[in-house]
Formats: sequence, C-alpha cells, structure tokens
Amino acid sequence: MKALAFVKAFGKKSAHINWLKDFLVQQGLSQSDAQLVLEKAPRILSCHENDLILKIENLTKTLGMDVKSLVSVPQYLSTDFKKRILRRQRVLSYLQSRGLLTENVTLGRMVMISRNSFCDLYVKPYPECAELYKIWKNDYSNNEIQFVKFLKFPQDENGSYPLC
Repeated sequence: MKALAFVKAFGKKSAHINWLKDFLVQQGLSQSDAQLVLEKAPRILSCHENDLILKIENLTKTLGMDVKSLVSVPQYLSTDFKKRILRRQRVLSYLQSRGLLTENVTLGRMVMISRNSFCDLYVKPYPECAELYKIWKNDYSNNEIQFVKFLKFPQDENGSYPLC
C-alpha cells in the first residue's frame, strides 16, 4: 500500500517537473537554462501552475524583463506574488513616478533582499510620503502605531501624514 502511494506521488511530481521544464522552454529558456532554474530554486516545484503563469506574465509584461533573467534569479518564481513582488513593485513604481528613484532596481534586488533592507533602502528615506507609507505598511504590520514608530514618519499638527 505504501509503495503504491509512493509511486503515485513520484509520478505526479515527475509529471510536474516535466511540465515546468516544458513551460519554461515555451517561455523562451533553453532546456539547459530551464534545468538550471529548477536546480537553483527547487521550491518552484511547490508552486501552482497558475501562479507561475501569473509571475511570468508580470515579469515580461509589467516589469519588461526577459525570461532569461530567471536564470540569475530563479527565486522570483517561488516568491509570494502579492506579499512581496507586487507590493515592492508598487513602492518602486511610486518612487519612479515621483522622480525619487534614480537607479534601475534589478530583479535580484527587488526579490532577494530582506523586508527590512528593502524598507531601509526604499521606504524610510522618504518619510514625507504618506502614500508610500500606506503601500508599505500593509506588508510590514497591521499595527499602525508600531509601524509609525518604526519608520518615524512625521505627522502634521492635525495628526495626519502629509502627502508627497
């Protein structure tokens, strides 16, 4: 009985690995690059197919990056889309729209650095930006008072946060 369950589980995993390789090749990677991506970031195997499709579309259409960038940062595919990728994209987009971001942020820097490091680099330097604070606070804490103390955002005389 256990042997049969093992064979079924292994067969499903093998089919998923083959699907992932084929999917990555269809997106523009070579067979060897697709294999390298899976070897570098095996957590991708636990990702749902729809999530992977969404992340690839975001990478190519929204971020305007080539799928080959996954070879250097395969962790992008196993990173939480809503909590990490999308929220950080919104912060960076906000800074770019205000002319506050002077450098191009690489995929690796966007995905791989810790939450605190990202906050130190892209949120804390702009305490006057209440909108940026609103974007980021959802990722950091549900406790607004704790978050305001952490970032030391200035408040005006009415107790509200000024907009950029």
